[in-house]
Amino acid sequence: MLSALVVERFDRLQMAMVNGMLGSYTGIASFIFSLIIGVATDTIGFNPLFVAMGFFDLVGAIFLVMFIAERRQRSAEQ
Repeated sequence: MLSALVVERFDRLQMAMVNGMLGSYTGIASFIFSLIIGVATDTIGFNPLFVAMGFFDLVGAIFLVMFIAERRQRSAEQ
């Protein structure tokens, strides 16, 4: 859903470029995150990582709600 919301903010002509960048950056971020999680799991274990991932989900949800609220406000002004 987040991918669709991001794509809607760009012109039709830029949509393919934005989708390609989104896919590339997602793959790179996933690779780096997997490396970091692998090293962290070896040193500190799984429990702190589960707590951190729950926190990151909450932060992501807050950003998503802010993004949708801004979008609704813009569409109401038009």
